[in-house]
Amino acid sequence: MKVKCVKGLISKGIQEETEYWRFSIEKLSKEQAEKIKYSIRRKYIEDGLEKNWMFLWEHFIDDSIVTDDHGWELICDFVGASPCLLLFDVDDEEDVFLNKNGRDLFKIIDQGDSFDEFYVTDFETSYLLGFSHEKTLHGCGIAKRWVDSLKGTKHHDELL
Repeated sequence: MKVKCVKGLISKGIQEETEYWRFSIEKLSKEQAEKIKYSIRRKYIEDGLEKNWMFLWEHFIDDSIVTDDHGWELICDFVGASPCLLLFDVDDEEDVFLNKNGRDLFKIIDQGDSFDEFYVTDFETSYLLGFSHEKTLHGCGIAKRWVDSLKGTKHHDELL
């Protein structure tokens, strides 16, 4: 089953995937989602970007970037056993989804071939990871150093 990237359908597709894989995922309340998005804008986005962003990764400040077709898988490794939040460009999907861990995140993203862009953070927004349609993995906050560490690694070099 593939999740379609059409506004309003991502949420439905994610729900179908969680039912298929028999795990739960939570949607944050609109208030919680807005707080997370506000924190992201304040910490990681250039001044002047409006609330309704498109291609958020184009507006990151102080990020590290690696081009890697499989960069989305690495995001799941970074998350590991910790809970994380999955969000999208507002034009694609307004909801923010709470995932229990990187394994559950992998199941959602693996089926979302048509996600153009997506972003992952924690409740504290201590990091922001993004993956773009250009196959670039972006890291901000504490994830910046981690993305830097991927440059020149065996995994990264094999994929280039």
